[in-house]
Amino acid sequence: MSATYKCHLKCRITISLSVSIFLFSLLSSLAISATPTNVEVVRSIEEAEVVPGDELKVSLNISASSDVMALLLTEKLPQGFIIATSNPTFTKYNSTTGEVAWLFHSSTGLGNMTITYTVDVSTNVSEGVYNIEGYWSAVNSDASIIHGESYFTEVQVKKLTSTLSLSVSPSKAKIGENITLTGSIFPTLPNVNVTLSYVKPNGFVFKRNVTVYSEGEFMDTYKWM
Repeated sequence: MSATYKCHLKCRITISLSVSIFLFSLLSSLAISATPTNVEVVRSIEEAEVVPGDELKVSLNISASSDVMALLLTEKLPQGFIIATSNPTFTKYNSTTGEVAWLFHSSTGLGNMTITYTVDVSTNVSEGVYNIEGYWSAVNSDASIIHGESYFTEVQVKKLTSTLSLSVSPSKAKIGENITLTGSIFPTLPNVNVTLSYVKPNGFVFKRNVTVYSEGEFMDTYKWM
């Protein structure tokens, strides 16, 4: 009886060990072959320093695993940074929050993509450091939703130094005659206001505001009284 008992125990241990090794190998193989859902967004900008009125070019390189079926990508622009162009065209733009969104989907998987867009830096943006932020939501082949963020990108806005030129015609005027002032600003700052101060011989100062044209020029006519 004791010999038979030992044989059964040895066989049982051998079989159990073989099954354990097989299951371990199978699970290890599945773990290695299964690729987790992954999305990576890398942002690059053409210039890290801009001045008010500049155009900023931005590129987004997107790497997505093969099981990503849909992707909603959002960029959050700082206040005063206004999107001008986009390739491909953005799906939604909220000018109040500065959020720009692109939606992509494919039944066979998205793969890698590139987005390029340009931003107009408003002429009234103060100098300082501004951040472009981004986040995304993806749906994989299992209908699971995954969320993530991209690293923020710093953009430094520097104070714009402008040169103003001014001419007056005629150079001499009598009381009641019109005088015309023409001027220009370089670099061009369209739609900004320029304050002109007219100083009379008695010291009285009269100020008038004029708007710069798109070409950077402005003009004002004043009757000398």
